[in-house]
Amino acid sequence: MKPIKVEDIKGDSAYEVIQRAWLGHKIEGLLPEHRAILERWQDVDRLYRRGEVGEMSSDGKNRLTKRFTWRSIVEWLVERHGISVRQAYEDVANSKRFFLFADGRTDVEYARGAALEHGRMMQWAAFDAGKFEAAAMFFKECNQVEGLHEHGAEVPDYADFQPPSLLVVADPSELGFEKIENVDEVVQRILNEKRNGFIEAEAEDVEELPADE
Repeated sequence: MKPIKVEDIKGDSAYEVIQRAWLGHKIEGLLPEHRAILERWQDVDRLYRRGEVGEMSSDGKNRLTKRFTWRSIVEWLVERHGISVRQAYEDVANSKRFFLFADGRTDVEYARGAALEHGRMMQWAAFDAGKFEAAAMFFKECNQVEGLHEHGAEVPDYADFQPPSLLVVADPSELGFEKIENVDEVVQRILNEKRNGFIEAEAEDVEELPADE
């Protein structure tokens, strides 16, 4: 995947305006409504990486957490930012697109990075608890996810491959051959020669019959 450049972004939608500002390091210049949208996208990204969503208990005193689900993030966005459920789901989709991650097989590099964050945290938690065997298992799994055991062959970057351009010409003289002025006459002469040669060859192959006595 080629990196996106600021000059590649031409539209004026909220997504494209925010993307230009992000890539151009000009977030401070965004309008307040665009900065609010970006803040919600960053919340989605942060909650996804952390793997849990924090919320206050009914008495407003104790902070509770529940494990990550898309629905829990949508509910958190609605409560935190005062937006509709539909807008919250749209924010989740745009955050996925903006920060390049997804559940499933698309944009797996981000998902791999998030998995590594969770795995490393669990690795060190197990280590600090003295559970060295569990820590070693997390260590091995994280290295596997990160691809440290892979030894892939060097392959060219096909994204930069430029196929050769082909030129089709009707006149052979454009390729350096001698120019033929009377093409039709030359073609007819070649055909006549081939035809005459065929008749002569056939005549040579005819068996000579003895004359009648």
